[in-house]
Amino acid sequence: MSYYAANVVWQSADGTWSIGFHPMEGCNGECYDEDGGDETHEWCREADESRFDWVSVGHPTQDAAIRSWHGANPGTHDVYAYTPGYDPASYVDDTRSWAADFDDMAARLYENEQDRLAQQRGGRGGFGLGFGGYRSYNGPPKFRTLAAMQKEHNTLVQDGARLLASGRASGMHTAVPDIERKVVDRLAGANPTERAAFEKADASHRAALRAILAEGRERRATENADALRRRHSAYRPSGYFSREDWASRQRREAARDEAEAIVEQVIADADKAAARREARTRQVAAASPPVTAPQAPKKAAPKKAAAPAARRKTTAKSTAGSFATQTRAEAPVALAAAATTKTTTKAASIPAAADDPWAPLPGQDL
Repeated sequence: MSYYAANVVWQSADGTWSIGFHPMEGCNGECYDEDGGDETHEWCREADESRFDWVSVGHPTQDAAIRSWHGANPGTHDVYAYTPGYDPASYVDDTRSWAADFDDMAARLYENEQDRLAQQRGGRGGFGLGFGGYRSYNGPPKFRTLAAMQKEHNTLVQDGARLLASGRASGMHTAVPDIERKVVDRLAGANPTERAAFEKADASHRAALRAILAEGRERRATENADALRRRHSAYRPSGYFSREDWASRQRREAARDEAEAIVEQVIADADKAAARREARTRQVAAASPPVTAPQAPKKAAPKKAAAPAARRKTTAKSTAGSFATQTRAEAPVALAAAATTKTTTKAASIPAAADDPWAPLPGQDL
């Protein structure tokens, strides 16, 4: 791979670096020689900057991202560093949006790669990962954000509405139902911040659709007025050019009526979807308890230390804290009964004086 792929190196919001190659398709009009032949010069091809056909993501540095390519000379590359603080009036303004676009291109390539691998694992592919185990996506997975999918959906719908309102199309883009289904699925798991951003962008989208429809009707009224003026003018061209095919014009007008009806239906469906989301939000808010700010736990009041027992004074000069003797009241003990019982028991068990070696001798007065 040489100049057949234009590559870019960009830094994502998380600080990681990636490299991606745009496919080179078609010719820019300078591929023909003087004899009218097709000269397939590499530098004559144009890059499709809306997608990648090879990426390597999740590198810690810019040099690591560049070294991840092991093919032939990839040529020069553009570098887009992510700068959180930027001046909207400078060129750096584009780096944040471009980084988000590059991340979305890589995420779309990851989805396509997973679909391709799933088909090959299911037996519908013939060469596994391709010759030499070639992978189009390399690195940790990237997933499309809700904002990116909504942007793609709104762009497709507005472009289709613009063509319908101008009478140059008969229906919406065929990719609209698929991307709309993905947006609905992704919106179901969105957080409050993503939902708020989605509703804001959706309101702008519906306003843009109404402006497109009004502009198309105004242009149509101007064209019809000019046609009637030419028809009734005394200075209209003579001969063949003086005849206008009013039957064809009527058919075109009928087709434009149908196209405007399609745009009106798209706007009505978008308004109904927004109303359902708003009603669902109010229902959830009413069912859930109000969220209050967490309160700090109350601290228990400190226990007061027990006052020390006051000690009596021994003298007039002594204080209550002197080491004076204290008298404590104790429960009375019935010693008289115990002594009587003990004496009675001992008297019954004392042996006779003749038998007791410790008994006093006769005549001794104890």
